[in-house]
Order: sequence, then C-alpha cells, then structure tokens
Amino acid sequence: MLQTPVEEFASFLTVAEGDEYTEVSPSEQKIDVVISAHPRDKETADDIVKFLKSRNHSVWLTTEMDSDLSKTSGVSSPTGDVGSGLSNPAFCPSQRNLVKIPERPGQTGDTSASAEQHQPAGRVGSNGSDLQEHRIAQISHFLNKAAQTTLVVFIISPDFLKSSVSMQQVYYCQKRKHTIVIKTEKSKDMPCWWDSLMGTESIDITMPNFRSILEARVRDQLKKPEPSSDNETEEKNICERWESELKKLPSHDGCVYISGSTKDIDKRTATICDEIGKKLAQVSSITLITGGFNGVQQLVARSFFEARKESKTDTLVYHLLPKKDRACYQNDAPQGSDGTFRDADSGKTVFIGDSIKERELIVGRTFSICILIGGDDRAAHEAEQFLWNDHFVIPIISTGGAAGGDHNLDAKILQSPHCVHEDKWKILKDPSVDPDILANAVIEIWDRLHTQMLAISRKPVRLIRHRALPIKKRRRSRPADMDGFEGNLEPAVPFMTPADEDDASSHDDSFRPSGSNRLRWMRAFNLFNRFSTHL
Repeated sequence: MLQTPVEEFASFLTVAEGDEYTEVSPSEQKIDVVISAHPRDKETADDIVKFLKSRNHSVWLTTEMDSDLSKTSGVSSPTGDVGSGLSNPAFCPSQRNLVKIPERPGQTGDTSASAEQHQPAGRVGSNGSDLQEHRIAQISHFLNKAAQTTLVVFIISPDFLKSSVSMQQVYYCQKRKHTIVIKTEKSKDMPCWWDSLMGTESIDITMPNFRSILEARVRDQLKKPEPSSDNETEEKNICERWESELKKLPSHDGCVYISGSTKDIDKRTATICDEIGKKLAQVSSITLITGGFNGVQQLVARSFFEARKESKTDTLVYHLLPKKDRACYQNDAPQGSDGTFRDADSGKTVFIGDSIKERELIVGRTFSICILIGGDDRAAHEAEQFLWNDHFVIPIISTGGAAGGDHNLDAKILQSPHCVHEDKWKILKDPSVDPDILANAVIEIWDRLHTQMLAISRKPVRLIRHRALPIKKRRRSRPADMDGFEGNLEPAVPFMTPADEDDASSHDDSFRPSGSNRLRWMRAFNLFNRFSTHL
C-alpha cells in the first residue's frame, strides 16, 4: 500500500525508537542550531556553519550524518551487488508458500528456471537489507540531534524540495521546533504551499545583509522557549492578536481585496485597473481593500476613490500595511529606511501584522474575494492564502504573471468556480477584449461569488415548534334560538351536531351523516385534530 511522506516517516519512526538505537538525552549535549540541507548544497551549508560557529553557536549539519554513523555504530551507506538478491531466504523461490500463492500457467517449481526468468534486484527493500538498516539509522540519528536543539534551519533548493528524506525532516520539525528558512540562488520562486505549510518568513541568501539578518533571527529564536503542542495554530493566534484592528473595517462581507503587480505595468493593464475601480465604485455595498503597495493596488484604489468622491458617497478605501518589516520594500511600498511603513494615498491606512507575511496571512483568512491582476511571487503568495482558506480569487488571466498561473501558483486558480458561467470566465482569458467589457464581467463574477459566499455563511434557522394549544370543544347541542335566525346563514359543520329527537326535523338528512358513515367521519376529524395540535 502506498504511503504519504508523513505516514512513511511515522512508520520508520516507530522502528527507529526501538531497542536497537537508543536516544541520547538532550541534557547530555546541547546544540544551538541544527541545519538541514541537501548533499548537493553542502558548499553553501558549510559556509553558513562556519559563520554561525564564528558567532559562538554550536551547529550540526545533516550532511555530516554518514560520517557520524560510521564513527558511532559502524553503519555505512549500503552498496549491494546484483547477485545478492537471492541470498535472502525470504526472496528465494524455494521458500515461497506455493499453497497460498498459486503459480501462473506455464510456471514450474524449478528453482533454476525461476532464477533464469527473474533477474534479482540490485537493492532489496526487506527489513534485513542494508538499505533499510541505513535508513533507520539516519532517522534515529536525526531524531537524537533534533532532541538536543530548539532551532532548525532549512536551506531550501529544488533538490531539497524533491528529496523525500529532506521533506520528512521538515514534517517532523514543522510544529515541534522553531524554524528558519533560507532560500538559495536556485530557489527564486518558492512553491506557494511551502509558506502555508511552514508559516515562517524566508531569508534570501543573495541579500547584501544576509548574514546580519540571519544572526539576528538566530539570536531571537534561541531566546524563545521550546514550542508547546497546544491545539491552536500559529495562524489563528496571529489573527486573534490583530482582531481589534480588524474591527475598524466595515462589514467583511462586502470587502474586495486587490492584489497584483507592483512594476512593469503595460498600458492595457493600467486601463483595466482604471475600469475595474470605476465599476466597483458603482456598487454601494463594496469596500475596497488593498495591501498599500504601488502598481495595480494603487491604480485601482485611486480610480475607486475618485469615482466615489465624484458621486459624493463614502469612499470606503482601506490599505492594510504592517507596522514594520525587516525586508526592504522601499521601491514597492511607502516604507522608510528603518523598515516602518507610512500611510498610503487615496484612502485610510490600517496597520496590521508585524511583517508582510503576517499581513498576507490575516488578509487571506479574513476576506472572501480577491481580484488578482498580473502579479509577482508576492502576489502569488497572497492569492494562495485565499485559496488555502477556501476563498475565491478572480484572476485577470490575460494580464499574465501570477494571474496567468505563473510563480508556482495552484493551477485551479485558472478554472472557473461552479457558480460562474463559463462564458463570463472566458472573457478574463481573452487578451483582445475591451477593458470596459472585461470590467463588467468582473462585476458580474463578483456578484455571483458574493451571493454564493453569503449563502454559505448564512446560519441555518432553527425551527421552533408551536406549543400545542387546547382546542375548544364544539357545542354538542344547537342553541335554542338557532331556529329563529333567518337569511343565508349556513348551519355550523352539520356532521358535528348530533341528531337529537327534538330538532331532528329542523335539519335535512342529506347534510348529516348517520350510522356507520357518521362514525367514520368523527374518527377522521379526531385524527386530524390530533395531528394539527403538534404542528
């Protein structure tokens, strides 16, 4: 049966924690930093190890695992040979249970013939093989080292992301340890699911001040206590911490978030931004939310703000920016040299989050609909946050970039939602369509998605049954003055009035059932009364 990486790691974990490999007590030897890197990135990892050791930090690198194992337990990397496949009795044809495993037609029990027909594998995946023993020893050794530290540094590269061993180490340390992610030169576009999985801000190794940022991050992480295993996730805690600032915004049901490119915007994209801003401003229930960045967000916000101002209605434009971020966004956002952000133009600015990544996380969990126009890897991460939280993204696919599916964004963003007509969605893909027609299609798609979100979020109404009210019994005899009424007054329910001898002559026998028919009518009426009192 196939296993996921987590299940595979868990299965090896149970074997590794047996009596064969004893775990080292964390109190015996404390390690400040454990660095997980792919063997092909050993040169980059060695430079980081030397730097951290020069700052008086004890460091262990995963590429040293084989040398550690050869010193301690004598377990070396398996080589295996082609002829060793039949040396194990479990795979010898003579040891097969021929009663439970019937032979195929034309197959005999001759072992020599079977050996000629089936060439043995070079490496056998049995529990007694060298490969399995080496794999268990690696996992056990990594668990021992991870138990001696509270901080793990991952050096991310394409080879690292493709390695099952490296990803198993990520899964194990995800919530158990503090983590720092370092992006190498080869990993320019990180998979969008990585940020959603790890929830930590990565450090680009090509940054000029990379070493100072890394040293500060390591120092801050080592001061923190070991992560606790509570049920609340880190993302939920971040949103709760900024809940008071989110209350400054209007109702979140009518909020539309804008994301996209910050530079290299062509003339058609700028016209699309202008038209979308004007069309959104015509819907009185919409509140426009941006990230406060230049480019697409600024163009749409300015068009929306001016259109609302001309119509003399509430502008309702809000820019969400963090208070400060260590990364440099001075070319894309109103950020000072010290990392703090200023108020953006054309609207009100609300400061939410301690970094851009926290702001993106809060936005993806709070708002339901995002309009994506072009976009780089940062915009792709914002859109991925919406998809991760089962919210909607309207991509202007013809503008390319993240909206066109680039930067490792999930391909399902290009597919139309089930509640949107396919003809409207095709307009978003057509590069020759007029911007005014495209903006009208965006408004119609937003209306359909908004209606869908309201239907999903609407709480079901609990039906409360009425109390059973007592029914007044009908009079068993006619009033004495009934005979004195004249006109078109019809007698009250003839069959409910018994046929008394005194006034039998005053009623027509055709209106009053008698005998067995009368008894049948009375039973039906009583049954109806019994059910109606419990409705």
